[in-house]
Amino acid sequence: MISNERIATPPEKFAKAAGVLYLLTFVSIPTLTLYSSIHDSNYIVSSGPDTPVFIGGILEIIVALAGIGTAVALYPVLKKQNESIALALVCTRVVEACTMFSGAAFLFSVVTLRQSGTGTEGLVTGHALVALYDRIFLIGQSFMPALNDLLLGILLYQSPFGATYPFSDRNNRSTTARIRRHRYPVWFHWTT
Repeated sequence: MISNERIATPPEKFAKAAGVLYLLTFVSIPTLTLYSSIHDSNYIVSSGPDTPVFIGGILEIIVALAGIGTAVALYPVLKKQNESIALALVCTRVVEACTMFSGAAFLFSVVTLRQSGTGTEGLVTGHALVALYDRIFLIGQSFMPALNDLLLGILLYQSPFGATYPFSDRNNRSTTARIRRHRYPVWFHWTT
């Protein structure tokens, strides 16, 4: 007999998945050094390896996918606090990832211009693509993470873990005392 029961996934599994994905978002740190050659004004006509740019682009794509994964993994937990803000977090992470995808596409296009041998005719296009990457980097990897953190901070502040002052429930017990009975790390209890 097939059961139509839905098995609930505990929030700890979502939290672990989000934690692993957040750690994965740090793989793009070396891209600053990997992209140093592409900012050279004569990159299109110069010779040298293109592998660092490809590695950097792949690392950015991994980070973009991990960023979407963090929001999707946290959504079932965060929607209990405020579903609209939790969905907004997912949307801003998707927008951030889209800017990273397009930035990587700009850089891959510069490498394609170089490999096709366009010569000096491709310099202006190459400069424009690198400038587009630099501008979209400011939006996607500077502004959007700040917006993501703001939304996540609001959601965490609304959670019971953010409550540092006692509330009374129906039985005149404080909420912080009720939280204390559960298995939470010590740092949740230092305020009471």
